[in-house]
Amino acid sequence: MSKSGTEADSRHGIQFHEYLHLWVWRPRGILDEAMVDDIIECIKAKDDKVGIPFNRFTDLSVIDAIHLHFRYVFHAALHRRQRYMQHPPLKSAFYVTSPATAHYVKIYALMTDHSPLRVQMFKERAAAATWLDVPIGFIDQSREVTGKDGGTASVPA
Repeated sequence: MSKSGTEADSRHGIQFHEYLHLWVWRPRGILDEAMVDDIIECIKAKDDKVGIPFNRFTDLSVIDAIHLHFRYVFHAALHRRQRYMQHPPLKSAFYVTSPATAHYVKIYALMTDHSPLRVQMFKERAAAATWLDVPIGFIDQSREVTGKDGGTASVPA
C-alpha cells in the first residue's frame, strides 16, 4: 500500500483506495466468465480483509469484447445479492461506453435490485464520482489524485 492509502494490482486492473472505501476496476481485453470469476474472488478476499463493505467503480470503457451469457450474469448477480443480504448498503458504479456493456450492466442491476447492492450505470465518469461521493481523480485516469497525506500522484494506467 502506498503512502496515500492506495493499493494497486495492475495484473487485474484494480486499485483500492482504503480511506475512501473505494474499489476501482478497469478490466482490459475480453470480459469473460473466467475474468469475472477472478474479480469476484479478489473482491471476496478484500471484503474479508477489510471487514466492512466498500463501494466499487468499474470502468468498462477499455474492454475489447464481452463473452458472457445471460445465464452466467443472472447467476453471478444472484450470488452477489445473496452474499450481501445481511450487509449494509454499498454502491457499485459502472462506467459504460457501448450498448453491449450497457446491456450486461442492466441485467446485473435488475438482478441486484432491492438488495444492499446499489448498482448504477453511468455514461460520464464525473456523474459516477458524484454518486459515489469521491473526487473525480480517483476514478478518472487522466486526472491526478490527492492522497490523504496531501501528496499528489498520477493514477496508474
